[in-house]
Amino acid sequence: MASLKGLFNYKSTGFPFQEVEYQFETYRYYLQCFVKMMNTGYPKIDYLITDAAGKLAHLQGFKGYDAEWVSRFLKNGWNTEYILNFNLSSEPELARINNQWQPIQTYYAIYSVGEALAYLLDQHKAGTHKSCLKKLNYFLKGINIQPWNLMYTGKLGKSGKDHFHVNFPVGIVIPHNLARTGIEPIQMVCKCLKAEHPKRVDDDFQKKPGIYKYNFDPGLTSLLNFMYRMRIKSNYEEIDMFLAEAPDEVIIEFGKNLAFICLYTLTLFEIAIIRKIGKANFSKIVEEYLKINKSASAIEARNSLYKSLIK
Repeated sequence: MASLKGLFNYKSTGFPFQEVEYQFETYRYYLQCFVKMMNTGYPKIDYLITDAAGKLAHLQGFKGYDAEWVSRFLKNGWNTEYILNFNLSSEPELARINNQWQPIQTYYAIYSVGEALAYLLDQHKAGTHKSCLKKLNYFLKGINIQPWNLMYTGKLGKSGKDHFHVNFPVGIVIPHNLARTGIEPIQMVCKCLKAEHPKRVDDDFQKKPGIYKYNFDPGLTSLLNFMYRMRIKSNYEEIDMFLAEAPDEVIIEFGKNLAFICLYTLTLFEIAIIRKIGKANFSKIVEEYLKINKSASAIEARNSLYKSLIK
């Protein structure tokens, strides 16, 4: 099994790992850096709730919303979150198997709750992953809550390097994806999104007369797009990456980091939803869901915090 020293000091070892180990180490470290940023900014979820509730207080309520649509997507998201948490394991081999499916579960939990929020933000139902993420990114860009507001955007240009970061510090130094010494989490998050943006160009570009790929801008690229990429890799393209050899603690941590990102992202989205439909209406949906799934302790605990912390 690959050692931590070998994974982190790949240059000194001549990089003796297969491509799947390289990919897994890259992606698991991206996740870790997102989690570190969330933990640094909000060591307790209470802090995120309080901060987000204040920063989203400007959102105007939506009285005539389609309650069935909102309820359906919220319950879908909570169901998927429950499955994600239920399957977490501290047994390395079981955790490795679960790691193939957890990126899918994490993404769909976030997307489902995000679909409800995207509709409430502009009163138009997105209905597709691309439209939903586009609306959510535009919303997240404008709020001062890291790392969700950190993004990349722009055309690649003929150099392939013309895309630029949004809401990152001016002059931020972007490291190699396998650099592990003297790196701040925000630097690796910047690297992650810079790498993800061109992949979206490849995915979304459609050749037309007079339109060239280097002049195509897929829009804002955020953590949400990275989670979508993880879902595609896990579900279709690179399943072996999630089953790669790595130290036991790294394999276990991978799933836990996905669950953490899911928890904090759902919390942020749910606070925005509460601002749009009110605490009482949100709690009613939660209570209806808990009648179906009494074991869904994560949303039950969050709802209790919302009742006490959101004014």
